[in-house]
Amino acid sequence: MKITEIAVRRPVFTVIVYVAVTVFGLFALNRLPIDLYPEFENPIITVVTLYPGASSWDVEEKVTKPMEKGLGILPGLKEITSRSSEGVSAVFLTFQYSTKLDEAANDVRNGIDFVKQSLPDDLDSPMLFKFNTSFFPIYFGAVVSDEADLTKEKVWLDDHVVQALQALPGVGSVSLWGVAAEEVHVDVKLDEIEKRSLTLTQITQALQAANVSLPAGKLKDPNFDLPVRVPAEFKTIDEIRDVIVGAWQGQPVHLRDVAEVADGTREMTNVATWSGKSVAVF
Repeated sequence: MKITEIAVRRPVFTVIVYVAVTVFGLFALNRLPIDLYPEFENPIITVVTLYPGASSWDVEEKVTKPMEKGLGILPGLKEITSRSSEGVSAVFLTFQYSTKLDEAANDVRNGIDFVKQSLPDDLDSPMLFKFNTSFFPIYFGAVVSDEADLTKEKVWLDDHVVQALQALPGVGSVSLWGVAAEEVHVDVKLDEIEKRSLTLTQITQALQAANVSLPAGKLKDPNFDLPVRVPAEFKTIDEIRDVIVGAWQGQPVHLRDVAEVADGTREMTNVATWSGKSVAVF
């Protein structure tokens, strides 16, 4: 009642107080920081495991189910879902909002170490991803070209667009989509390898062994040691054609004898276009 009595008996003082509060409120409002994309952590951890060459059924039975069984008993876990596709297993772990994700991530890593005993040996190491809005891009740009294939422009885009944007202050990373990566296509002639008693495994192993960069010890000097490497990676397509993949009737068999080797681009499952023109998105 005292506040009410003061307000009634001293109306001028009351008006001055309200005006002062209003002025300070407007002053603070103009200087209040606003984040249109506030950062927050959703209590979700995703475990992605790559199983190259495996079918979706093999991924489900040999990777996803053991992961679900081993990680389903983690403390604070609210829900566990999964998705299995060809060569990729993704397990989504949703925790209670009170759970600290750093501690939960450590529990997930310990659970993965326990599950690894029942996973295939040729499996890639599982990767952990924590959901955070700071991981999302906040700007999308596009480069439009009249060319149907932007593969030739990839080097220019990397040098003049991606690197230039990465140099800007506050930019975390820049990714480029819509441009197919270059690769070498080796089309093996089955009749030729059968004729020479070769297998696809032999050809694959020969290519892997010929395309390496290995350490070759150290060049020692009284003042320093200089590490030496043997660069044996492919530089031209002719070097790939000349790789010896086996022997037949006492003669070496080169890759060009049993396969067609040509430059190409990686197959793209998603493309972007604008008014019928190819688009590179970054």
